[in-house]
Amino acid sequence: MKIISLLPGATETLCLLGLTDQLVGISHACDFPSAVQHLPRITRPNLHLGKSSEIDSQVTAASKAGSPLYSLDAEAIRTLAPDLIVTQGLCEVCAISPSDLRAVTTQLERPPEILNLTAETLEQVLSEILCIGGATNKAKAAERLQQSLNVRLQSIKDRINSQQPRPSVVLLEWLDPPYSAGHWTPSLIQSAGGRDLIGHPNQKSRRVSWEAIYQAQPDKLIIACCGYDLPRMMSELRDEAIQKKLRRLPCVQHEQLYLIDGSAYLNRPGPRLIDAAEILANILHPDCDTATAPTDGWSKISLDTLDPSDPLDPLDPRT
Repeated sequence: MKIISLLPGATETLCLLGLTDQLVGISHACDFPSAVQHLPRITRPNLHLGKSSEIDSQVTAASKAGSPLYSLDAEAIRTLAPDLIVTQGLCEVCAISPSDLRAVTTQLERPPEILNLTAETLEQVLSEILCIGGATNKAKAAERLQQSLNVRLQSIKDRINSQQPRPSVVLLEWLDPPYSAGHWTPSLIQSAGGRDLIGHPNQKSRRVSWEAIYQAQPDKLIIACCGYDLPRMMSELRDEAIQKKLRRLPCVQHEQLYLIDGSAYLNRPGPRLIDAAEILANILHPDCDTATAPTDGWSKISLDTLDPSDPLDPLDPRT
């Protein structure tokens, strides 16, 4: 079977199911695992990268004009002749739309099967692993993967159960303007022993005001910008206007500001959401160390000691 994956989380799942050698194409955003990096890129963004405020303006303008945010390489799809294309219908800002994909594939002599993933909740993300397994003749492997992820998630819950109190959290997935993370993120925070003050479980991420964030008075502020890695988020924090807004929060003044690599762990509906839960557990309950959590996917930040020369060394991230 020849597979094209246009969704980073699905690419990760396919590889964990032992299908790396059956992948023939990926999206511009598929950057994990390293074994897929040589594959043709079937999509490209039409946005010009810049500050978060500039990207937000471009997305808003494109939406008003009805312009696509991504381009699809139709010729590459014809050449690769896939049997299956995995895509998503959850967020038009995150990836190519299913309608744009079908406009290309219906013109092919042998149209591929299209698996459209639409998970909005953590439970649905884990369930869609079985959908991917069913579409790729890897049902048993998918069951094993889903079970292993559920075991890890339950282990976090069991470990946190006795931890009191549950710290309050605001988790932002965009800074300028601020957006509160939705979908599966509030559930992850709850599983990790926290209380999300402004995120709505199983609903879309939404724009919030700085005043709403100030009124929430979280114990901890976590930033995991959609599509951003840690160095890129650090560059946002060097903006004086953003620093001024952040410094009004008591938790930031008390050095309870954390960054998580949103691109890798929180923004993608895939297996590494469980890694995100483990990272969140370590942030919210430092005394209840989750040993399996990635050590390089998050950082504790002090704005007062921000070092422009090293985006990961403003404060020891795991102390």
